[in-house]
Amino acid sequence: MKNTRAEIRFDYGVEPIYIYENGDLWDMRYDVDGMSDKLKKKLIKWDNLGQFNYNKDDPRESGFTNIQELISFEKQGIKIWKEIIREVGNKYHFTYDSILFGKEFNNPEVYSQYYEKNIKEILKKKRHDYLKSNK
Repeated sequence: MKNTRAEIRFDYGVEPIYIYENGDLWDMRYDVDGMSDKLKKKLIKWDNLGQFNYNKDDPRESGFTNIQELISFEKQGIKIWKEIIREVGNKYHFTYDSILFGKEFNNPEVYSQYYEKNIKEILKKKRHDYLKSNK
């Protein structure tokens, strides 16, 4: 089953774990086989924090209030990703789709290096797709 790719990915209105089989999206859910209830609850809480920012009446007004909220959300997602890898990394190849950087990462070390190299550039920008102030 290690050949099965799973991705942690936040998006409005859907579950945060995407399961791929043979390269195709197969399922979206809140857990995978072998994941503890405690970790599932953390993942749901994290996802709900992001979902809270969705404005269903005017989706263009959805988003985090400021860059610090977005960075905090991203850091929580990375922490959960690492925990998921520890718990079920022998069954799935887990990646993380960063909303902060707009790219997918294959392992946490690569993410950390990219973060250190690129966070100053993100902080300089006045706009980000997941900030309310851009709309």
